[in-house]
Amino acid sequence: MLARREPTKHYLAHKELARAFVHARLMLCNAHYGFAYKRVFIKNQKSCWGSCSLQRNLNFNYKLLWLP
Repeated sequence: MLARREPTKHYLAHKELARAFVHARLMLCNAHYGFAYKRVFIKNQKSCWGSCSLQRNLNFNYKLLWLP
């Protein structure tokens, strides 16, 4: 069984800021492309910036805030 990681203070402090950033960018991009998606999740992923599921859920790494 895998041990569950506890959320870091850094992640908890920046999660909602990342959510607002991602939603703003999605609105901007979706005005042009018009993709359909259901839910957006902000996660502390180790090796991925973002992903999507077959259920049309979007996952983003909170560390997107620090990309140029």
